[in-house]
Amino acid sequence: MAVVGIDGFSPVVMDRLVTSGRLPAIAALSEGVTARLVSTLPATTPVAWASMMTGAPPATTGIEGFLVHQPGDPLDERVSGCYSYRCRAQPIWEATSIADKRAFVVKFPLSYPSASATFRLDGAAGWGGLTCLHEVASRSIGSFEAGTAGRTPDGPARWSWSIPTLWGGAP
Repeated sequence: MAVVGIDGFSPVVMDRLVTSGRLPAIAALSEGVTARLVSTLPATTPVAWASMMTGAPPATTGIEGFLVHQPGDPLDERVSGCYSYRCRAQPIWEATSIADKRAFVVKFPLSYPSASATFRLDGAAGWGGLTCLHEVASRSIGSFEAGTAGRTPDGPARWSWSIPTLWGGAP
């Protein structure tokens, strides 16, 4: 069994692209069993993926957004909600491992860190041990300098930040 999820993509657009032949690999995958999902409230990546991987609602998983408040902390202090140890429900790969089956997790939000997956390839933006901008900005940890807004050749204003990496070197 394989669970394939595409984050933030419209099912209407997906159907149109599959039907037109522009996504042949997705079309081949969808020859098996497919299901439309109704997202969580709020419909953000960590909340929705935590519910999808556990079958539990956000009230059970404890994942309420990219950032979560920890009991006892000041109300304006939040931590990343994108780590597996913040989820209070059992993900499918842990249930699979308990049943003596192999579980492979590839770029699945909230899978890091996981001791139960036979193989895990982590993503980024708060997964795989990387600090995401949401966490840096909200907790005011680390230093980043806001660039100045300016017009690009296309016209819209663009902001940029310089955030130090975990490995040293250039931001």
